[in-house]
Amino acid sequence: MPSYDLTLPGAGVVVRAPPHTLWLRGGAQSSRLGVSQPTLFLSFRDRFRAGDLAWFAAGKSEDGNHILTASTFFPEFETVRECLPTGMDGNEMRKALQEEIQRNVFDQAALWDRSFGGTTFVLHVKGTTQPNTPALPEFLHCAAYIPPSFLANHPESHAPIAQIAQIFLESVGVPTVQDWTARALARGWSLSMGGQTPARNVNVSTLIPNPRTPGSAHLKFMGRAVGELDAILHPPVIMIPDDDDDDYFDSADHNTFDLADQLRCMQSLAEDRRQQIDVLEQRQAVLRARVATLESEVRQFRAQYQIPTQPQSPSRARTPATTATRSSPLPTNRSSAAPFTPVRSRAPPPYSAASPLSARPMSSLAHRSTPTHAPLVDNSEVSALILQHGLQHLTASVNLIQRSTQPVHWYEELLQLGIQAGVASELVAAMNTEDHV
Repeated sequence: MPSYDLTLPGAGVVVRAPPHTLWLRGGAQSSRLGVSQPTLFLSFRDRFRAGDLAWFAAGKSEDGNHILTASTFFPEFETVRECLPTGMDGNEMRKALQEEIQRNVFDQAALWDRSFGGTTFVLHVKGTTQPNTPALPEFLHCAAYIPPSFLANHPESHAPIAQIAQIFLESVGVPTVQDWTARALARGWSLSMGGQTPARNVNVSTLIPNPRTPGSAHLKFMGRAVGELDAILHPPVIMIPDDDDDDYFDSADHNTFDLADQLRCMQSLAEDRRQQIDVLEQRQAVLRARVATLESEVRQFRAQYQIPTQPQSPSRARTPATTATRSSPLPTNRSSAAPFTPVRSRAPPPYSAASPLSARPMSSLAHRSTPTHAPLVDNSEVSALILQHGLQHLTASVNLIQRSTQPVHWYEELLQLGIQAGVASELVAAMNTEDHV
């Protein structure tokens, strides 16, 4: 088979041996290895060819030479066309070269995904078609790369991916064919041939086509007529008449669609929802158990410290005089009751962060030495806040929280007593001040 010299702009002279394969003459290592180390070259021939193509492709996406007029092709297109023979031999060589470049691009995408954990979706449509082919999506197809692992792990993505490929053929494929045809006609090329118009694509039964070869990530999406895929993914609701007239069920009047694929998508979504419901139910059970524990503790606190079930809300503003004359189970003067001094242990707290006050058993509180009456918190700022907001009925509970729980849980426990968020924040600040004195 003869060889041909080929010059690409800015690339130097190259040799094809066989003609559809490119190697640099003196620029890369392929030609030199082919002579000096034929065994090594033949053992890694595909890799050397990929390296040569990468040499030609380097910098192309950023060289700024991307704009064409309506009647011209890129210089690379002109060079390949001029240096390859015409007729069937030239067509086969161009086809083989396209396949090799496509494989190289897809290999780079696979390397990119595997090296860094991403996902790449590549689509390519040719500008050329068979003679007499209409520029319609149902007559076109596009080559695609997408990781098989992504398709296997995410069946719910099959429908969107099929839509992306269809939109690509409608919005990019059709204009690409039209542009190529216009440039060819401007050159005076004859594009029509005798014979019938090629048949439109035969739609497959699945949204995602099978790989071109087993174990491959190369796919081939066949275009559909505009709106056909939407009708498959979202079939119209068919009204069934009362007389069950069979004319309404003529299958020839409806598009066929892949029920199995839709069922898999729905099952996957349903499974996700079930898992979410299970998680929410588990959280709900934990919260209910916590509420029950808190209610039990509150009842025991009230019984132990003789706290009224409902806090007494004053009907008028309190004054020192009226406060002193009201009957209350809590002492209003420190001198009238046994002094209470909270004892702070420097040992680790009896309750860890993972076991807040609401989750520990009441038996642990039963062994504590507690006063027989409701003492005031031994801190003037905390006591002042309690009096200011009319929370004397919660004095014992606040004192117990300060003595028995870690500071990180104070705010939460105060809220559980029914104290408003702003007041709870003020109390926590005052308790922290006393804690660091």
